[in-house]
Amino acid sequence: MTTSRSETAAAFEAVIASTRVIFPVALAVLVSTLLAACSLTPSGLKHEQARLDEAGRPFEHKPDALPEPSSGSDWKTILQRALLANGDLEGAYFEWKATVREVGAAAGWPNSNLALSYSYLFSGDNVKAFDRMTLSAGLDAMENLSFPTKTKQAGRNALEEARASGERFRAAKFALQRRVLTGWNELALAAEEERLALRRAELAGVRQGATNAATGAGEAMADGVQASVTRTEADDGAARAHADVLTAREELAAMSALEPSARLPLPEYAATMRPIPDDRTLLLAAVGANAELAALEAGVRARQGAVDLARLQWIPDINPLATFSGSAEQMVGAMVVLPTTIAEIRGAISKSRAMLAASKAMLVQARRDRAASFVSTLIALRDAERQVRLLDGSILPALATLASTRRSAYAVGISTIDDVIEIESMDIDARMSRAQAIAAREIRAAELEELAGVDLESIGAEHTARALTTTTPVLAHAAEEHSHE
Repeated sequence: MTTSRSETAAAFEAVIASTRVIFPVALAVLVSTLLAACSLTPSGLKHEQARLDEAGRPFEHKPDALPEPSSGSDWKTILQRALLANGDLEGAYFEWKATVREVGAAAGWPNSNLALSYSYLFSGDNVKAFDRMTLSAGLDAMENLSFPTKTKQAGRNALEEARASGERFRAAKFALQRRVLTGWNELALAAEEERLALRRAELAGVRQGATNAATGAGEAMADGVQASVTRTEADDGAARAHADVLTAREELAAMSALEPSARLPLPEYAATMRPIPDDRTLLLAAVGANAELAALEAGVRARQGAVDLARLQWIPDINPLATFSGSAEQMVGAMVVLPTTIAEIRGAISKSRAMLAASKAMLVQARRDRAASFVSTLIALRDAERQVRLLDGSILPALATLASTRRSAYAVGISTIDDVIEIESMDIDARMSRAQAIAAREIRAAELEELAGVDLESIGAEHTARALTTTTPVLAHAAEEHSHE
């Protein structure tokens, strides 16, 4: 079939005329889409985005070089390096970022693409070219237009998933912080044990020299052998302590991205330990701040939202359609998609309810476990403090006085070198116990930070006030007991 030039020109004019009709319609659809998308976005998304931006600043804008520790006691710089260099923590942040970005996609409406179609009827000589044209505007037949309440609920579910992901990032941060602080305290303890082992080896050498200088036979020879064995054991203890230092140093250097490990200076215990709030403040601040519990709570809310979304599948979807044919016919309609997959919808609702029940049970058990762990860790921390107070306030001063007396007595020939060495050995044992108690106390403090989900130095009145409304029974009872002590 051939078409005259006049008909072709008329067809182009019809296309232009139809475009003038479709353009305002498409503009109206676009404006309504933007307005609808804004109204379906969950209200808490901006707050979650702000949390993401605050936490992700170190990962989005990494420094050219990591900070260097100024001394062995500069554990804060070592911790800062570890937080910046850890790949698992950075990965947890970007997973959180991905889930936050998913909220906008889940809450976007309309959720189906706009489909435009054009047809031209070539037959019919008495029909004008304009009347042969048909323009249709509808939605993609491959995906139904969800009812707005479904999309809104999907956005809420995605937001709860994003919150859970953010709490998992926070849990990973405090878990890494605990590992680094534990590693630093273990290295500090190993270094102190090496110093004390070297001191013990020196005392064994002094005793061996004194024994070898003694004259006599039989018993004196046996004493010499015993002194030699004691010296060998002391040297072996010093060598094992040095190996422990190297091992702990390598592990901490790896966590803080310090290569070679020799760049990591050996720690020295400070005269004072980290300040920790009183028990009642700790117990109250610990409630509701634990990152793992917060992630589980967000998961429960997401599972509840999944149940609600599964129920909303009973609501039919509606796909609108508009058709413009020639100069006379204009049609607007809609296709209603009825939910006939009854077994599938019922199965989804039952599955969502079961998953919700499982999440609630896990949350209840986790609350008990975390509360018990927090109380037991706090008890262990306070017991370590008690040991340090006992050693500093009673045992070490008494040993220092006794050692001074023994040295004076040895100088005038009243006591022997064995008496002096015995007191010095007791002092070494006491200082070893003190170092172990300090390390235990600081490691327990790092565990409390992980369990509380908050830095101990930042615990203040705002944490306590917030916790008063969310206290679990175990911690509330413990806090009440401490308040009456």
